[in-house]
Amino acid sequence: MNTQVKIADYITEQGAYFHLTVKGNQANLLEAVQTWHRLEVESRKLKPDFAEDLEKGHGRITQRRIWITDRLNDYIEFPHVKLVFAVQRIVIDPKGKTPERCEVAFGVTSLSKEQTSAQQVLSVNRNHWAVEAAHKVLDDPHAFDEDASQISCGHGPENMAGIRRFALTVLRHYQKSNGQPITEQLRRLGYKPRRVLEYLRLVGNTRPRAKPKRLSRQWLLTA
Repeated sequence: MNTQVKIADYITEQGAYFHLTVKGNQANLLEAVQTWHRLEVESRKLKPDFAEDLEKGHGRITQRRIWITDRLNDYIEFPHVKLVFAVQRIVIDPKGKTPERCEVAFGVTSLSKEQTSAQQVLSVNRNHWAVEAAHKVLDDPHAFDEDASQISCGHGPENMAGIRRFALTVLRHYQKSNGQPITEQLRRLGYKPRRVLEYLRLVGNTRPRAKPKRLSRQWLLTA
């Protein structure tokens, strides 16, 4: 959505740099980057700058690879571009419960080879997808379903957006220890609202209050 000429111009005029994902709304740009990836990277005719990393966590192994080049700078019809890149993401489940997933994303940046490296571009792209992942959870109809919110008066939308993001931060904090998906945690909290207070540590005793013991008949007769 933000890969627009006016946005690229504005960012550059402010003395900043952009890192934009290329999709179907920029068809000519996408075709050019995909052609480069197919002819030079997949065919291995040339060796563009390359980097990769490996991450283990949440019960899966994620391998990321990136290729960058400045060979298209004089051909693509998009301003201020100094590098184009292709990022491949492979997700593997060591237990074999889910099939291997592989996806490739394309993008452009106004940083030149002298200002950045393939590893740095990969790091920026990884942080970008972390933000996208947060939006995906917020928009998920089985989670926060933010798009369906009808709050529109005053500062209501901004306040609710802040509350949702605070809640998501708390849930992700506990996800590191219990490993449960966000949707599963929300379902459990819906069944027992008291757990919300426990998550936020707003109660001193997190255990339900014990039921009082019934007095025995023998004790009553003695008394």
